[in-house]
Amino acid sequence: LGMGGRWKPKTIPGTVVAWAVMFSLTIFGWLLFRTPDMGWIFSALRIPIAESFTPDKVQAAIRVVTLTAVYSTPLFILLAIERHFPRPNTVHAAFYGFALTVIVIFYRGTTQDFIYFQF
Repeated sequence: LGMGGRWKPKTIPGTVVAWAVMFSLTIFGWLLFRTPDMGWIFSALRIPIAESFTPDKVQAAIRVVTLTAVYSTPLFILLAIERHFPRPNTVHAAFYGFALTVIVIFYRGTTQDFIYFQF
C-alpha cells in the first residue's frame, strides 16, 4: 500500500526489528485508546520495569501467554496446512469443517455485555 511492496526488510534481523517496532506502536496505540487520561500514560512510562515484576504479575503474564498460545494454535495449524497443501483441497475442507463444528459446539446462547469505551 503506497510503498510498492518495498517495505519488507531484506534481512532476518531487520524483519525482527520491524516486527518489534510495529508491535510497540500497536501496543502504544491501544494504550492511548484505553487510558483514562494522558497523565496516567506518563506515570506508567516512568515506572522502572524492574519494579513492575511482582509474582502476581508474572503469574498473570504466564497465564495470558499460555492462553494466547492455546487460542492461536488453530491459526498455526491452518498456516501449516496452507504451506503443505497450497491449493484448497480436502485437507482445507476438513480443517474448516472441524473449525465450524468446534464453533457450534462451544457456542454460548447468552453473552455478556461488552462496552469498551467510556465517554
